[in-house]
Amino acid sequence: MKNNLQFDFIVDKKKNTITVKREFAANRQLVWDCHTKSELLDQWFAPSPFTTKTKSMEFREGGHWLYAMIDPDRKEYWGRT
Repeated sequence: MKNNLQFDFIVDKKKNTITVKREFAANRQLVWDCHTKSELLDQWFAPSPFTTKTKSMEFREGGHWLYAMIDPDRKEYWGRT
């Protein structure tokens, strides 16, 4: 297994873009599913000690993801992507 996996996080303020490049020690289908299926995304997206809850998700061009990050006191912080 490769130990030095690529992780690049590039911010271009002039173009107002963020580019993330990352290698994973997992097969392509699993990585894709973990980013596109809400039941898997909810398991890893939030930083500890938060959890994630998806209200709705349409994974398609022009779609959306409506989710909450929930703190240990159960306060919800909603986001839409």
